[in-house]
Amino acid sequence: MRRCLGMAGLAMILMASPSVAQDKGMLTGTAWKVVKSEHAPAGTTIQFAADGKLTITVQIDGKQQQLPGTFTLTGAHLILKFTNNGREITDTRVIKKISETSLITEDRNQKLEELQR
Repeated sequence: MRRCLGMAGLAMILMASPSVAQDKGMLTGTAWKVVKSEHAPAGTTIQFAADGKLTITVQIDGKQQQLPGTFTLTGAHLILKFTNNGREITDTRVIKKISETSLITEDRNQKLEELQR
């Protein structure tokens, strides 16, 4: 359960230069898989859709759960909103790096998360 709450931090793992981050196309498409995070369990994926929706898929106690939500991209700031156990969670991250295969974000506590495709 606590891992799900930490997913907010995970979701913000997206980082890049402000000009690159403006392109939602860099985020959408194939799902991103968490490879390094203090909050999200290994294997967690985030799927960003062109319409601003997202789906976080996480394994908790051996069961796969999908957490629906939305995202907004303003400059290098990525704002994720999703629901976990009926509770809405908002997480804001700064995109430090983004490419076709790598995404690195920083949370408000300056903790980095890394995702890959």
